[in-house]
Amino acid sequence: MKKWFSLFAVAAGVIAAAADYEVSGRVISPSFENVAVCDGENFHNVNPDGTFSFRFSTDCVPFIYLSVPSELKIDGRWSFPLKPGKNEFTFKLSKQKVPDEFTFVQLSDIQYNLVKERKELSTDLAEVDAVVKEHNAAFVAISGDLTPFGKRANLKCLREELDRCSFTCYPSTGSHDFFYVPAGEPRLKNFTECIGAPHFGWNYGGIYFFSPVSEYKMLEKHEQIRQKNWMKNALRRLPDGTPVVVDTHQAWLIPAEIEPIVKEKNLKVLALFAGHMHTNNLQFTKDGFPLLTVAPLRRHDSGTFTKNARLVRISRKGIISTDTRMVNNIRRIEANVFNGDQLFVRVLDSVHDAVEVSCTVNGRSVKLTKCNQAVWYAALPEKISSAKAEIKAVAKNASWSKKLTLKNIPQVKWAYALDNIQRRRPAPFIHKDRVYVAMDSNELPEGRGGIVALDLNSGRKLWEYRGSDIHTRVTADDDFVRAFNIRGEVIKLDAKNGREINKYKFPLAEKWMHTESYLTHIGNKLLALWFNVTGRLTALDIESGKPLWKNAIALGGT
Repeated sequence: MKKWFSLFAVAAGVIAAAADYEVSGRVISPSFENVAVCDGENFHNVNPDGTFSFRFSTDCVPFIYLSVPSELKIDGRWSFPLKPGKNEFTFKLSKQKVPDEFTFVQLSDIQYNLVKERKELSTDLAEVDAVVKEHNAAFVAISGDLTPFGKRANLKCLREELDRCSFTCYPSTGSHDFFYVPAGEPRLKNFTECIGAPHFGWNYGGIYFFSPVSEYKMLEKHEQIRQKNWMKNALRRLPDGTPVVVDTHQAWLIPAEIEPIVKEKNLKVLALFAGHMHTNNLQFTKDGFPLLTVAPLRRHDSGTFTKNARLVRISRKGIISTDTRMVNNIRRIEANVFNGDQLFVRVLDSVHDAVEVSCTVNGRSVKLTKCNQAVWYAALPEKISSAKAEIKAVAKNASWSKKLTLKNIPQVKWAYALDNIQRRRPAPFIHKDRVYVAMDSNELPEGRGGIVALDLNSGRKLWEYRGSDIHTRVTADDDFVRAFNIRGEVIKLDAKNGREINKYKFPLAEKWMHTESYLTHIGNKLLALWFNVTGRLTALDIESGKPLWKNAIALGGT
């Protein structure tokens, strides 16, 4: 019986034999201070002459990565898998200026068949590369789930395409990248051998970027222990007070794991960056850290506008601003006319932001006003039912135009462009002669979202509320408007003028923040619905927020 159990355990990858590894080589660099080679658990400082040599034994998937201070740049690969026995490497470093503030690009969830659709992957990464160059981004961080199923061919394909790009890339692993490893092989084997270190960190601009495997509970026990040891060693190497950014697939799982060391070293956690939720999302953790997930770099998600890449402007003090680039939108111009003379034009480009848009129709030129990242507006000189036109967009380093036919849509009585693109399906709430719409910019700085009240018959803006980015559709009656914001609070507004009356913390707020969620009310009950794999429904006292039900009702997976 014991024999059969042992054979089964080995086949399932539960028991792994430790192997010995010899690692040596040289770092070519103008400086060797704080340059170290990490074996996935311990850090080995480079000698004053640039050489390094060490041995270690592990029963986990073996790898190394090079850790360097912000003042140095690694030219080429920074991480490699190992084979048993001798391994020799050469790293080349050069000096770089340490900026007070800089920009990086966040991607996540590249889940389509990369081998079969390699041309699409190449096009996507070429557009990201162009965004990096246009905005002088320092690097690209991919917050996990690089493939649908972690198959070796897909990971190898991605590695080859990333190597074609000019940018430095730090790809985190997500559970999809080790879900379907063949039985008997370590879960992290394909990722490590094709992409590189499954957990690692890097320094830039005086900030330490920290990237563990967030779904660590899916790893074998010995792999969990190895990562825990690495986390302690990596963070304890930092000078006291170092600013830290966590970037990994489910970043919200990490703060509790590192809290003791963060307190011990007085580290300053600036933000958490994640993927997994397949939507652009901004929320704040219970500790007050901004947590930003980004919509996937894939085309088949419902509820997302298109493929996304997020630009992040950051300094040692924290995130200055974020802005989303919409990939696969090279030279897009689309137009609609409502009420005969109300022209709305969507103008997008994956790389460039339009700064000026004009329309020539019936021999007359009209300049449009920007409403949000994608939409521009103008009143035409005269009402039309149909007319040929040319729309031209001008950006800082580019311009593009399109000849098209403008057509009035008579079924639409009025249209209103919100101040920012909504990515959370903000269903309007209609109460009598009013329409209420929530705005959720999901970008920093906070406060670009809010609520707008419109006249149902004319579309005229009655009032707008600013100061809270709203996470849900609002609910309203004759007297009050209520909504749930990204700080996890239910806010109550005066329906007449949008003035904030009060707010209270919503129980289960952290679970809500990751998901699609909705509010409505019946009498004195505030009904809250949120959805993540399965739906959940709960009820609160509408004034106090006190839960009225002991447990939320499970609604199934529809």
